[in-house]
Amino acid sequence: MSKIKLPLIQATALANKIVTALSPGCLRAEIAGSIRRQKEYVGDLEIVCIAKPELDSVIEELVTDNRLTRGDKNGKKFKNFLIPSVPGLGLDLFIPTRETWVVIFTIRTGPAEFSQKLVTQQNKGGFLPSDLHVKEGRIWRGSEALPTPEEASVFKMLGWYIEPENRTADFRPSRSRLVLMNRIGQGHLEPGMNLEKMRRILRDADIAGLESASDEELKGIWATVEAAKEANRRQ
Repeated sequence: MSKIKLPLIQATALANKIVTALSPGCLRAEIAGSIRRQKEYVGDLEIVCIAKPELDSVIEELVTDNRLTRGDKNGKKFKNFLIPSVPGLGLDLFIPTRETWVVIFTIRTGPAEFSQKLVTQQNKGGFLPSDLHVKEGRIWRGSEALPTPEEASVFKMLGWYIEPENRTADFRPSRSRLVLMNRIGQGHLEPGMNLEKMRRILRDADIAGLESASDEELKGIWATVEAAKEANRRQ
């Protein structure tokens, strides 16, 4: 839809103004897409919001004031617009529910190839554990929709996390990270274990691919694991 690209700083300022303008009609509104990934240039704005009943009237006021021009999509879950003050710049507005917010926000952060892998099972070349599937904006195990209170809970199911600015079309988590997280998930490593003992257990278990992992990488993985386990204990 967009025909131009704005520098990140300009695009971010404009998107923040739109979020502020939409906020009376939203329970929550956040910037996603290439702005969240901190790309140098931005071709369109993407905002994800949970709507209040007032959202349609808020949008109508913005259209009447010529701050937005309606595009060709005006559904309950997705609307698009042009921004008259920046000819050629588009705005995509995604409208999930409270329950689907986190999954939709994570997917709409992108890029598209990364997001496709997020919703594709590992046995089909994606990131998602093969006992899970994504349907209607939720992550399911069989017939049970799993809770996803924040984006970290989505990545917790994958066994790793990557910051939005590092998400790329060709990203793959390292084999050492996946193996380590799988071993932890199976209960073979306990919290508080020092690096030397962790390495010995992994070596004795004949787990390949960890010799090249630095202590700093292992410490980072271990900190994530302990934080996740602490979060579980609080739930």
